[in-house]
Amino acid sequence: MPTLQLSSSKAVIAYALLYHAAWAGGRLILVCLTLLEPLVRFTLTTLATLGIFVTIVFGFLLGAANFPTWFMLEMALGCLLILGIYYAAMRGIARFGNAGTLR
Repeated sequence: MPTLQLSSSKAVIAYALLYHAAWAGGRLILVCLTLLEPLVRFTLTTLATLGIFVTIVFGFLLGAANFPTWFMLEMALGCLLILGIYYAAMRGIARFGNAGTLR
């Protein structure tokens, strides 16, 4: 029977080590995402705003020939969608990192 207890304690140690490694990795990723957040937000919102403005001016008001109106609008909305996914990833990683402290 002592070997059974020894192997189960090794499993617990391995599980704890894996959990703490995942927690540290998640924290590292969260720190990188948090530091890059102002740059990502500025870039994506600027691209979205300019894309919508250019689409309105050239696609709808001036009616420029061969202007990719719907493609430009899709790209602008895609930038906002990517920003939402970025925030959701940050929130998910933060929730995973705090899971051990909520007990």
